[in-house]
Formats: sequence, C-alpha cells, structure tokens
Amino acid sequence: RPELRGKPVAVTHSSGSKDATGFSEIASCSYEARARGVKNGSLVRDALRKCTDLVCVPYQFDDYRLVSKMIYDIVARHTLELRAVSCDEMYVDATSLIRSLDGDSSVDGTIDYRNPLGPVAVANYLRAEIRDQTGCPASVGIGPSPLIARLATRFAKPDGVKWVQKEEMEQFVGDQRVSDLPGVGYSTFQKLQRFGGESMKCSELRQYEEAELEEAVGKKTANMIYRMIRGVDESDVLVERVRKSVSCDINYGIRFTKEEELHQFLASLASQLEKKLLQARMKAGAITLKVMVRSADAPVETAKYLGHGRCDTHTRCGRLDPACGDAEKLMTEARKLMKSIKVPVQELRGIGIQLGRLVPSNSAARPLASEINRFFAPKKAGGEFGLGMMRDKKKLEEKKKGGKRGRGVRYDKWGDEVEDHRRQMKDFMVKEINIPTRMHMPPSKLQKLEWKTPKRLSFLGEFLMPKIKVKIMELMIEAPSPSSIGPILLHGWALIQRAELKALREFARATMLAVESSCVADGWMFTVRSMGREWEAMCGNRFGAIPDLLGRESRKEMNEVIDGAWKEIEDEDEKEEEKEYGIEK
Repeated sequence: RPELRGKPVAVTHSSGSKDATGFSEIASCSYEARARGVKNGSLVRDALRKCTDLVCVPYQFDDYRLVSKMIYDIVARHTLELRAVSCDEMYVDATSLIRSLDGDSSVDGTIDYRNPLGPVAVANYLRAEIRDQTGCPASVGIGPSPLIARLATRFAKPDGVKWVQKEEMEQFVGDQRVSDLPGVGYSTFQKLQRFGGESMKCSELRQYEEAELEEAVGKKTANMIYRMIRGVDESDVLVERVRKSVSCDINYGIRFTKEEELHQFLASLASQLEKKLLQARMKAGAITLKVMVRSADAPVETAKYLGHGRCDTHTRCGRLDPACGDAEKLMTEARKLMKSIKVPVQELRGIGIQLGRLVPSNSAARPLASEINRFFAPKKAGGEFGLGMMRDKKKLEEKKKGGKRGRGVRYDKWGDEVEDHRRQMKDFMVKEINIPTRMHMPPSKLQKLEWKTPKRLSFLGEFLMPKIKVKIMELMIEAPSPSSIGPILLHGWALIQRAELKALREFARATMLAVESSCVADGWMFTVRSMGREWEAMCGNRFGAIPDLLGRESRKEMNEVIDGAWKEIEDEDEKEEEKEYGIEK
C-alpha cells in the first residue's frame, strides 16, 4: 500500500473508526505516528486522541511468515552463525564471513570503514538483497558485541547502517539512556528512578557501586546492569539454551459460566502442552497452575473488552511422579490444583499452566519414527521412496518353517515382489549418471577404475563443502519430504559408487551437524539416522567394512533418543509378521 507512505499508520485489530470502542492495543506503528506521540502497546482510543488522522491497518500474519522466511534465507545463504530474536530481528556473527572475503579483516574495531570488504559493505549488500527480494528496508547495527550492535541498530533505523567501533564503545554506551538497555523494562526502570530521572543516561548511573544497585533491583539484575552501562558484554551470538520449562497462559477472553466449560478449557491447555513436550522431546516432573481472579473492588465489565482487568493472582504447585507428558494426566492434575483454589468460575480472568523439571523422553521420538518410517517403507505399503529392504522369498519360507531370519531383511505380505533398494540405486547410477556399478569389487581394485563422470561430484550444483552445508540447511528448514530427502540420499549413494569414502564421511557429518541447528524442522534427526544406516549397509556390502558415518561416539545422546523409536518399529514388524504368517517365536 504505497499510498500510506509518509502517513501515521498503526497495526491493530481495531478499525480506528469513531464508532469503534478503541480498546484494542497497537502492535506496531510507523515513525510518523511515533512522532505524534503514538507508542506500541497503547490503546487505539488514546492514540486517536494524540493523532486524529491515524490510519489503522489489520494484521497480515501469513505475509509476516513469508517475508520473515525470505529474510532468514537471504542471511543464511552467506552464514549460519546467527541467532533469531523475532520474525524481523536477528543477531549475526559476521567475523567468519568477513575473514573469508578478506583474510586480513576482523570486526574487533581495527577495520578501515573504507575497506570495500568490511562490515559496512557486507551489511549494505545484505540490505540490498533484502530490499530487492522483499521490498522491505532493513537496518543494521554493527559492534564488537551483541549489546553494542543492538544499541547501534536504534541509530540505523529506519533504513541505514550504524557501526560503533571498539574505541568508540565506552562513549557510545555512556550517551544511551538506561531505559533503552535490553532487559531494562518498565518495572526495573521504576526501581532505578532514585538514582536519576526519566532521561537518566548510562554515564550518570556509572557513579554508583554495584552494591547500591543491588539494594534496588537485586543481585542478578544489578550485576547485569552494572556491566551493560560500561559496555561489557561477553555473550556469544550462538547460544545453546537448555529448556527448563514448558508453559501455556491465556489471560484474554476468559469468561466461564459453569464448571464444564472450565474443564474443557483445562483439557485444551493440557493438549497444547502435550504437543509442546513432544516437540521438545521432554517429559515433565512438576506442574504449576496460575490463576487470575477478579479483584473484589474491580468492575465485572473491564475497560478493554474481555480483558482481565484488575486481578489477584493465585498459584498452586504439584509433582508429577513419574514424569509424564500425557494430556489426560496433565488435565487430571490441573483439575486437582484448580479445585484447591476454591474460587467461583465466573470470577476467573486468566489461567496458565507451567511444566517444570523436564527430563528427556525417548517416547517423544515415536511420532517422528512412524512418520519418517513411512518415507522409507515399500511403495506398496504406502511409502514415498520405496526403499524397503530386500524381501527374499526363500528366507520367508525358512522363517515360516521356524528358521532364523537373515539380518537386515524385512518381510511383509507382498513377499512375491522383490524390491531391492540396491537394484534401484544400481539402475539410477547406470542410466542417469552413467557410473559403472561393481557391487562387490575388492577395495584394492577400486583405484584402477576409470570413471566416465566428471572428476568431482557436485551437490545441487555446489562443489565446496561450506556451500554444500548451506544447501543441506536449505533443504532441512522444511519438514522431511521426498523432495528434500531425495537429493541428500542419492548424493550419498553416488559417493559410495565412486568409492569416495572420505567425501562420504564429510558429507554425512555435515548432515549430522545441520540437524543440531535450531532452525531445522522436526523429523530430520530420525531421517538422517536412517540415511546414515542405509549408507553404512551399502558400504558393508560393497567394501566389506562399515565406516562410522553417524559418529556414534560423539552422538550418544542422539542415539539414545532414537533407539526407543527403532525398537518400537522392530517390535511392530515382528507382531505384524506373526499375525500375517502365524509365525511363533
């Protein structure tokens, strides 16, 4: 909507008309609106008093997701050393990227801003790509630490670059207002008011000792502020956080008239928490119920439609022994805690459930196991790839007679049809890539083969491993599917046929490292494990040796998570065979 450029605009649920109540909150507003006194989080009613010509536009969540993914894809094509903050904000460690462009460069404050390959040039290049592909302006703050970069971004808006070098850092931070520091919200700043006014700067707060700050805001917050006002920030862009809790809180639209409605609501909260635990592959050992109850002196009808208004908060805690992630058990425990609070359901204005004492759960991998196993199942059984392991009629008959089943062989009701994944691979190599296939050639003769293919094998057009890793990440951003699994699986097969085992190991390790990234979709851990086992089995058949492609010694935790899912699949296969063929152990 280019006609709105230069006008005061706000994003909100409200239409902004005179007939509207105006109790909706403003999620975001343009710089023209901010210049007129409109702020994020203010009510539309109050904003219209300050800015009578304010234009209110609705949310466009689908567009936000689309553009956000495009922005992250643009940056990830150049470096994966990034940390997502929100849909439109991220930290990027550009050290490696800049050094790869200019070996003598670094971002510790020693680079000349005129360097054509320096931080400003890289930032402008990324901004140009974002504007070209999304039409959106981007602002970049550059500094020697995440804190300085974030503060610098304020001076880069609405569409520019601000670089604070190391020698400028102390003066730059001293000129910032304390209220602008990340982590210093309204409540914390109110406690610091005794040290200065609304416009108190960091340089003014530096004259106080850490012990004096502790008296106002506590030890932990005081230490954080004491370091920030001096520009000290030793945090890394890539931060590994261990999830300690899972929660779900609703404090808008809570209006119950009877107990049944409350129980249904608790059941829906428990269902959402079960999904979150499955995604986190965790079980919970503790549960906390938080309830907001209308204060005795608060009006029944709130100023904001269906808002919670003035409330008293009550909390109750309980233990889950043994730890669990089942929705029904969570709902039962929540109902017990709710019953202990003893408040009329009509007075409830907010309900939240938090689960703590999280422990890893093997069972959490089972839904992924059943989904990914479908991709690797025979096509006749509904699989996408048709990579079912060889079914041998003779061995099937032996098993019916009580004989042992050969290792690595799966049986099912289509025993007459042989679907050998090695044969599929062999046909693909001969017809599509024109590679001679010698399935059991001794390793001593492999070096004498003259391949008819180019000397180097590319992955999606890339030859260098850093760029191959980026391609792998691009495939893994989406959930596993035939179109994303296929290129990775076939590339491994091709490397085995060319006897490039060193390249195969590097490629397999690259997929393993990609799985550990936070931006990879669920399901890839199980998929990579499955592909690695396929490659290892083929190497064993061809070379008489099995390379450790999965890096089991350094990936024990991953193996433990998935082993439970594999065992369940194998048990199901055994039961299915016994049911189908009447086989007894």
